[in-house]
Amino acid sequence: CDHERMLRSVGVPVLLTHHFRYVDETTGQLMGAMTDLQAQRVQDLLRDAGVTVTYRSFPGIGHAMHDEAPDTYVDALLEWCGTLPA
Repeated sequence: CDHERMLRSVGVPVLLTHHFRYVDETTGQLMGAMTDLQAQRVQDLLRDAGVTVTYRSFPGIGHAMHDEAPDTYVDALLEWCGTLPA
């Protein structure tokens, strides 16, 4: 899967939630889905494609945000939905 090509082909607004991430300074091993640098690259690619991107950082919440912090998940989603055009 060519992620850059995939992201450049998105044509709808995007809510990017970025959860727990940690990079071990000794090994460079990432715990989490993506680093801060990777999250920025995703936003850049989407914006270059003309897509509106809303980025929300939740470093204290794990991958399954909807299970771990359901109120935060719903609040973030509803807030983002409120920014979308009718």
